[in-house]
Amino acid sequence: MVVLVVQQVVECMKELVLQGQPVKLEGLGTFGPSIESVKGGAASVQAAMDKGLDSLIEGVHMNFTPENTKGEKLTSRALKDECVFDAGYVVESETRTVDGKVKRFQNKTPISYILAPNGSGGNTPGGPGSNGGVTPGEAGNGDDEGE
Repeated sequence: MVVLVVQQVVECMKELVLQGQPVKLEGLGTFGPSIESVKGGAASVQAAMDKGLDSLIEGVHMNFTPENTKGEKLTSRALKDECVFDAGYVVESETRTVDGKVKRFQNKTPISYILAPNGSGGNTPGGPGSNGGVTPGEAGNGDDEGE
């Protein structure tokens, strides 16, 4: 029964959001649409109209603004202050050609290596100057692009 109610709420929300209307669910928050425009846009209003408005829209997104009626501190700033972030690696992606195929690789550098004073992180796999523990010609963590 609850599933049917939630499905009906989703259908109604979608209908209203497609019309550009925000939807407020009492005690939860407000859902509303936003539009992401194409970078660069159009030179003028006339150029935009000639090109078609759809060509200027990169994406449509759903935003959620939580209701804070009971002092829950659900703002992004308050949540960020309460979160604990733990980073173990800095991950850099790169592409290489191996056996005629373009492969994507990830080089992982431990945070401890980067934060070590005077570069005394030691000979850590994935550190600067290394190939991230992937030997040339080896597929490693790479994925074939375009396949």
